[in-house]
Amino acid sequence: VMVRPVADALHRRQTNVDRVAAAVARDAAPGDLVVVNPWYLGVSFQRYYRGAVPWTTVPPLGDHHIHRYDLLKQSLAADRPLGPVLDAVERTLASGDSVWIVGEMPTPPPGMSVPDLPPAPNGGFGWSEAAYVTHWAQQVGALLRSRGTARENATPRFADPINPYENIGLLRVRGARS
Repeated sequence: VMVRPVADALHRRQTNVDRVAAAVARDAAPGDLVVVNPWYLGVSFQRYYRGAVPWTTVPPLGDHHIHRYDLLKQSLAADRPLGPVLDAVERTLASGDSVWIVGEMPTPPPGMSVPDLPPAPNGGFGWSEAAYVTHWAQQVGALLRSRGTARENATPRFADPINPYENIGLLRVRGARS
């Protein structure tokens, strides 16, 4: 009974991060920025990415060799931890370059503001990583929607099935010179 499902799982590609990283390295231009979200995909992206365009995670973390929950906790407790990411996205789009989103970047409904959350644990969410990570992604998504001029799905296509835990997307958001 289990032979067929196990055989299928053994032949399933476990990640597409290698191909997404290769696509970014090939297609991103000087002046572009790569933003990886959620933050934990930074470990896999760091392993495979060989491009020259700078990249960061949401929130920005100083080490992507392993999952550093201590660094995430520092971001949760920090005041405006996304400041450097939001500033970099703003500059990149204003200069007419592109922001590449590795993973996903949800956008809030039109007209909804996404203010900064108070540092944990005082913001009403305690140390809930999910609440902060979702909120931070919406902040970046709202900025991309308001400043970006065009969105393009750049996810490489595959014929083979991919493990859903690391089947990530690639989105290119173009900016306009101000």
